[in-house]
Amino acid sequence: MIVVNIPVPSKATTISGTRLNLGKDHIASKKLTPNVDKRIIIKPKKTIAPVFLLILYITCRLALINTLRLLIVNQIVNQSNCKFIHDYFVINFIMNILCGIDEAGRGPLAGPVVSAAVVLPDNHSIKGLKDSKKISPKLREELFDEIISVSDVGIGVVSSRKIDRINILQATYVSMEKALMNLKNFPNKILVDGFPLPSEKIKSEGIIKGDEKIEQISAASIIAKVARDRFMKLVDPIFPEYDFSNNKGYGTKNHINALKNKKASLIHRMTFEPVKSNLPSKSLIKNTYYNDRILNQKKQLKILNKEINNWFKLNNLIR
Repeated sequence: MIVVNIPVPSKATTISGTRLNLGKDHIASKKLTPNVDKRIIIKPKKTIAPVFLLILYITCRLALINTLRLLIVNQIVNQSNCKFIHDYFVINFIMNILCGIDEAGRGPLAGPVVSAAVVLPDNHSIKGLKDSKKISPKLREELFDEIISVSDVGIGVVSSRKIDRINILQATYVSMEKALMNLKNFPNKILVDGFPLPSEKIKSEGIIKGDEKIEQISAASIIAKVARDRFMKLVDPIFPEYDFSNNKGYGTKNHINALKNKKASLIHRMTFEPVKSNLPSKSLIKNTYYNDRILNQKKQLKILNKEINNWFKLNNLIR
């Protein structure tokens, strides 16, 4: 805003050397006040140019700062031999890592609970990701191989023995945390199917029916389901009476009948019903043949678990 001060002549004003007496009436008719300045306000035209230039300056400056920051961080990451330093800078300054988590095996009477954590690559070409229960076994197997070949995947497994010690809910949370720890890079954001992890150290968000809504959770559900199903198929020859290859440890009619006739096996969940009502009797435990069979099964399980862990490590599913 520009203010211009214009002097107003008094009663007597000289024009071209001639003295004029304007008189009071003339002053009143012109509505002028003697010896007082009259201010004329001139408003400048509105313009957006200064605002636009300011926004452009700020944008360019932020872009330059961000570019320099990335150059410095990349230099640190490339020269650092420390995994902690590498992961910290990669996660907090370079990558935005979104992870999906899901589990398989909360309801069965036998076998472990398995969780998976999956970080899908940007612009991936994986098609058909959805709730693993709504996908055929053949397609699940194909998607499993495709997901682990291009994604950052971690798997967490909790045995039936530990499930009996801490309960299935806590065992599920433990398996999820294990899966997270087995990722190559710890994620910035964690989405869990159902409810969030009850951990103060790990911030997560629960998504109801997340395996149907979030592709990272869908991928995790596929990984967890296939990994657990493969274990139950591999363990079937050790416990052929229970048909684990087909029922995957769930309480089918054939499985329940076998449980009543043969009693609980080493991988049954002893705190689950009807397993709890069909534990080996004291007389059976004292039987020499039974003990020899149990000892042989333990040896086979130990070998199998070692082979599975080696396969997981080979495919970067555990660290």
